[in-house]
This record gives sequence, C-alpha cells and structure tokens, in this order.
Amino acid sequence: MHRFRLYFVHSVLLCGPIFRGRSLKWSIVVAATMVIAGCGLFEPRDPEEPISVRSTFTPPTEPQTVLDNMGASLRELNSVNYLRCLSDTGTGGLFQFEPTLAAAGVYGVFATWDRSSEEAWFLNARSRLPSGSGMTVTFSTPVAQGVQPDSVTLDVPYDLSIHHGQQGIPQRVVGRSLLTMVLDRRTGTWSIRRWQDVALSSIQATWSDAKGGLSQ
Repeated sequence: MHRFRLYFVHSVLLCGPIFRGRSLKWSIVVAATMVIAGCGLFEPRDPEEPISVRSTFTPPTEPQTVLDNMGASLRELNSVNYLRCLSDTGTGGLFQFEPTLAAAGVYGVFATWDRSSEEAWFLNARSRLPSGSGMTVTFSTPVAQGVQPDSVTLDVPYDLSIHHGQQGIPQRVVGRSLLTMVLDRRTGTWSIRRWQDVALSSIQATWSDAKGGLSQ
C-alpha cells in the first residue's frame, strides 16, 4: 500500500509539468488513472491451458503391437508415435518405403522417400483435417512370412480413411502392406524397416496415393 502511494505521488509530480496551466485537480485525476491502468500492466497473466495431445503407445515387444500402435497414432493424429513405429539407424536400420508402381509413376516424391517424408505427409494430412476429425485404419488379420528370431514380414490388408476434403486426393484407400519388421535386441522392441505397398486392383487408390498426394 505504501509503495502504491509513493508511486502515485511520483506520478503526480511527473505529470505536473505536462498539465502546466491546468488545475492541480485535473493533474491528479489523470495521474491516478495512469497509476490504476499501470497496476494491471505488469501483473502476471494466468497461464494458458496446454494443448492436450493424446498418446497411446504400448512398448512393441510383439510385431502385432506395432500395428496397434500405428492405428492409435493415426486415430490420435500423433506424429511422434507414428514415427516410433518405423525403424531408424538407431533401432533397426534405414527405413524404406516402396510405393505401388502406379503411384511411383505419378508422384515424384517417392524417388527420395525416407523416414522424414513419412513425417511430412502425416503432418500435411493432419493439417487438412477438420477440427475433431482423425485418420482411421483397419488392419485385417496379418499373415506372417519369413519368420526369424529377429525379423518377420507381415502381409496385412488395410482400409484407411482420411477425411481431408481436398479435391483430387482420395479420402479412402485400400490395399495390402508387406511390412518387414526387425527386432532391436537392445530394447526388445519391434519396428518396421521395409514397407511395400501393394494394390488390390488397378482402379482402387492405395496408401501410396494418399502419401503422394498429401506430400505436395
């Protein structure tokens, strides 16, 4: 309270020359207004509520869990968890994506596609979704091939929906994914090292079409 009074008097003295020729009463009123306005100027504001990001990720100690985590990452639009499903040089080797032949001929981005490209298309897709919407994928029962202690290839049909509403890019794509997964023996977790996209027919858009279209 004493500090407020000192600041008030100091403000009156400073404002005095400005209002020379006017009444002292008017100077006091203006100075008081400045003090009152200034009292809230430097007061700390209430912190804004942080944006809530849903995160469902189970340690992928089994290949099937990788599919579960990828489905959750798409549903929750969580790019971090999506990338955690893909291997890198520290977990299982350099990630590779092989699009369908049809998509490779249409989208030049696949010539240099890598793990960072996966992040780019995911973020682009997320940015074009209406509020409250997400991406949903349904994986059918996978068939395991070439089973080894530290690697396996899952042949799994998929049905992916992305309700982006952009012309020229499919909102629903279907196909088969051949996912070669590797085991990181240090952590005991699996990740996708090689992803081959396979079309079910020549007239149906695939995940490759969604990636290619939403990367531009």
